[in-house]
Amino acid sequence: MEESRKACGSIITRAFGPLDEAVKEGTYMQPGGYTEYCSALEKAVNQYRSEKGHGPMLEEVLSNYLAEKSAVGGNILAADRSLSDAEQKTEEEKRQKEFLEQQNRQLEEQKKMQEQLIHDQKKSHEQHIEQLERKMIEERKRSEEESRRMQQALHQFSNILRFF
Repeated sequence: MEESRKACGSIITRAFGPLDEAVKEGTYMQPGGYTEYCSALEKAVNQYRSEKGHGPMLEEVLSNYLAEKSAVGGNILAADRSLSDAEQKTEEEKRQKEFLEQQNRQLEEQKKMQEQLIHDQKKSHEQHIEQLERKMIEERKRSEEESRRMQQALHQFSNILRFF
């Protein structure tokens, strides 16, 4: 039995060594890290079980090892959730910022359109006033010309009446 334990311990070191090293390096302490960790753990378990020379202690040694390392998985899960929550919050803040920027651009565009409309209306109004002023001047000139002609005609008529 002791020989089987030693053999299983040696196989565990080979099978789980890369996983343990990645945990020490913090590889799984990121958003989605728990999923990656579980995948690597499953791969290591399969590698452990597939190797020869375990003896009768295969599952007991594996169970003990996994029990010792269960806290690691819990820590990775907590970090993953925390990082994922923080990432989601950051993403939501980014979306909110983009939405507000878009609204701001839209308001700026509406403001420019309103300013242009006011400018166009003012210009149209000024042109209309100029046109009315020109018509009034022309009408006054016509009226003055007609008045002058009538005075001339009256003057000529009064000259004609003098002869009679």
